[in-house]
Amino acid sequence: MQTKQEIMDRGYQAEQALPYLTSVTAIAREMLLDRMMNLKPDQTMMFSIFSSQMQCLDDILMLVQGDINDGQAVINQLQENTPETGSGIL
Repeated sequence: MQTKQEIMDRGYQAEQALPYLTSVTAIAREMLLDRMMNLKPDQTMMFSIFSSQMQCLDDILMLVQGDINDGQAVINQLQENTPETGSGIL
């Protein structure tokens, strides 16, 4: 089980990496689409493989977004539990 600090750290790391990962996956998606467009009609197996690879790219981005959401949820929870008259330190 992860601690709240580990979840927040992972969310922060994911948030920092998201722009780069989004860019890289967009390039990979373009490459896969080009390969798919160059397939012959009888190459259905390769089409399925490329389609699966594209789905994997989406899955990676969804995992990263999930880590960001989890980290933000912990931060929000901590902020809600912090008294307003406190020092403001989380």
